[in-house]
Amino acid sequence: MIRILSGETMFDPDDASLSDSATTLLAGITPVIESEGGSVAVEGHADYRQPLNYESNWELSADRAVQVVRHMVDAQGFPPELASATGFGSTRPMEGQRDMLDRNRRVDIVVQTQDDAGADAGADAGAGGDAVEEADET
Repeated sequence: MIRILSGETMFDPDDASLSDSATTLLAGITPVIESEGGSVAVEGHADYRQPLNYESNWELSADRAVQVVRHMVDAQGFPPELASATGFGSTRPMEGQRDMLDRNRRVDIVVQTQDDAGADAGADAGAGGDAVEEADET
């Protein structure tokens, strides 16, 4: 799994639009993910605050995942048949970091390679202070 952490958040509060640093980061990691030859499941997350522009954090987090998939497909040429998006709302905060709101406005990109080595797939594209952290699948 690729967990995207950022000093500048991927998303503003109550918004699913990708930040400039997010699009730069995705431009760097999408070709690496595609070279693995497998599929991706993008998991959207939100902080615990009730959004104003969405019915709930479920819709907000799902929209965040969809925006990442759309960018990967439309702007980076990732095969659409190999991508999916899911929203988890605020139900899966990063361990011990529930109150670190910007870290929970995130996406996790689960890479499933053709040889079933999805846990080993990862990339590092440190653009604009962003970090990409590999995490074990659980």
